[in-house]
Amino acid sequence: MKRWAAYLLITLLLVSCSSFPSPQGNESCLVVGNMELDFPDGFFTESARTFSYGIVLNLDDLDGGSSFSVRTGDDGYYYFTAKPGHRYELHSWQVTLMEGRTYKIGPYEIGWIFTAVPGKVLYIQNILMTFRAPKKGTGNTWIFSPSASVAQMPEGVRTFIEASQPNSAWLDYELETAALSDARKK
Repeated sequence: MKRWAAYLLITLLLVSCSSFPSPQGNESCLVVGNMELDFPDGFFTESARTFSYGIVLNLDDLDGGSSFSVRTGDDGYYYFTAKPGHRYELHSWQVTLMEGRTYKIGPYEIGWIFTAVPGKVLYIQNILMTFRAPKKGTGNTWIFSPSASVAQMPEGVRTFIEASQPNSAWLDYELETAALSDARKK
């Protein structure tokens, strides 16, 4: 009996950890984006790599006065439910990678401001950070030539939601691409 109860508890915990957030009424807003890090000239002393898991994006709810972070999943997607009508700033990202050693990258500034649209799935762009020409600096420091590119790939958002939770109510919501402004250009 105890073994069965423990199995049930573990199953419930696993299911609750992997569940997708449900809308809290018709005015709810789900924000979804994607981010990857590409090292085409080599990842430090290793061969070329692309990472999408575990990138931490830092946000501020400018109207609610709170700060929070979200983390990308295996496929580079991140998401959170937003308060309708609130302005948010996606201000920076960083990552700690464990590849035989620990590598800390960032924080790097983004500085995008957007408004959560009531009753929508709001798509933030796909961000690809490319790090080229790795050179050994002093100590444990490496110098890369980073560049950022963004792509509009909203079709991937529905696929992501469906794969995360096939019967998600969010699939009934209209998808809208976020209007982004640059917080650094004030």
